[in-house]
Amino acid sequence: MSAGHDADWAAADTETVKRALENKAVKRELARSRRTNDSYDLPYLAGYSKDGKTIYFDRHFPEFLDIHGRKVNARRFIQIHEETEKSVIDALGLPYPQAHEIANAAENRAVMGYGIPRSSYEKAVKPYIKADELEKLQKIPPDLDWTPYLAPPVNRALIARMKAAEDEEKLAKSDPKVNYSDERGTAGRHCGPDRHWPENYCSMYGDHDCSAVAGFIIPRGGCDLWERAAD
Repeated sequence: MSAGHDADWAAADTETVKRALENKAVKRELARSRRTNDSYDLPYLAGYSKDGKTIYFDRHFPEFLDIHGRKVNARRFIQIHEETEKSVIDALGLPYPQAHEIANAAENRAVMGYGIPRSSYEKAVKPYIKADELEKLQKIPPDLDWTPYLAPPVNRALIARMKAAEDEEKLAKSDPKVNYSDERGTAGRHCGPDRHWPENYCSMYGDHDCSAVAGFIIPRGGCDLWERAAD
């Protein structure tokens, strides 16, 4: 998440940022190939998938902005933030607030290195941040990593609106195409992993969520949409 929680861009000290970005595991994560997707609504401009393979940009956030008299691809800086944040969390296991500070520092370096005053950059980006209670969220990525949004202080009203928008994109358990049941999972074909088949699971994400079916999903459940989760 590139904005929000009012984090100070300079909160992470130089040595902390240096150690994180020079860590071999972090470098490996940063070197990963990632897709970008701008088909969804993303509060705070952007986010990333739970597997880290996709960086999401809000569908209303333009690729180019007029910043300090120049036409600038602002997404390049947002992507640096998202990739750094996710890489630091996955590689080092750091809590979100600390990873966010490091990502802010990396984003800031990129902005300043491009010759743009930080104040001008923030002013240009700010109008596109969706945190207002009146903002209508219509489409949320089904595999969005919710870690940034669940970090204190949690905006519970925003979370509720995001969950509602996410479920609108999914099929109901009762849909004939789905035919879901909490007890329907069979050997090697469960919604989520279990002790017998830890690798053979479908599209269940985190806390009982599915990328295709709305509602509370039981790991041992199953449905007609079963498809082994991608590695």
